[in-house]
Amino acid sequence: MDSDRPNAFDAVMASVATSAESITGLPAVATLEWCDRAAWCIAGLAEPALATVTIGTLSPTGDLTNQEVSGVAARVGVARARPIRRADGEPRGEDPRLATLRVRAARFRRVGVRVATNARQYATVGRLTELPGGENVTRGDIPRLWHGLESSDVLVGIIGFGDPESGRVIIAQVAPLGQGIRLTPSHNQAMGAVLPVLERRALLALGNGSEGPTKWLTQREQVVLEQLTLGKSVRQIADDLGRSPHTVHDHVKSLHRKLNASSRGELVSRALGHATIDPETHQLASTIEHKAVESAVGGERVEAKPMGVQSDTRRD
Repeated sequence: MDSDRPNAFDAVMASVATSAESITGLPAVATLEWCDRAAWCIAGLAEPALATVTIGTLSPTGDLTNQEVSGVAARVGVARARPIRRADGEPRGEDPRLATLRVRAARFRRVGVRVATNARQYATVGRLTELPGGENVTRGDIPRLWHGLESSDVLVGIIGFGDPESGRVIIAQVAPLGQGIRLTPSHNQAMGAVLPVLERRALLALGNGSEGPTKWLTQREQVVLEQLTLGKSVRQIADDLGRSPHTVHDHVKSLHRKLNASSRGELVSRALGHATIDPETHQLASTIEHKAVESAVGGERVEAKPMGVQSDTRRD
């Protein structure tokens, strides 16, 4: 009914605010769960929903020639995407739908969406039948990704990431669960508004690719970094983890090297979501922050300005 439309629109706009806010809280560090956490932020656009975030190299014909990493998550009524771990390291407690989605997302290659490299500075957004690529999209891996997972529809967003010539992209997908949520053009606009915010955050955490492959933290390095944010010394961390101080010190040195940090304070700042970045990266991030968003919907482009985001170049 017409009376329901303003309420539905307001709900979508509220989801933009909450999703953008949660994205700005992502760590400025390439942690192993970074894409899982990013997917959780995106899932808020149409919850209850499942979501995936994939980073890789997209060819002009719509194939992922290289998938760097993928993450999955869910909002409302589904277990968290990050598995609960037993003492022996075996994962448990993850919802079966997420476990299935995680396996499929790791094999995701045939995107089918055709976006020229020079057009990827703007977000391309739409449901399956709205995306540029036609049958290549509906016959690709996107429908297979969501088959049998109780999703009623799927919203896809793609935006270039880092060096435009690299072909590197972020692919975000949200699939509402059940029949309660119907995707509308407002959802397209919502995805188009938050993708540049996610791109900017990914740029801080993962770099623009100009210095080679992303320096992902190991699980042990991530644990040590988390302990450092609690203000613990190397000896205290060693005692807590049952490792020698020398081993923990080696992990700290590796963190300094991977994060290009010159002090313990910079390490903690990155872990908490802040960063001091080089002028070139800062300029690229500022460009992303202020640029307009274009959503490709059925071949027609609709412009929308993304929400403002404060710069994270401050020092703690």
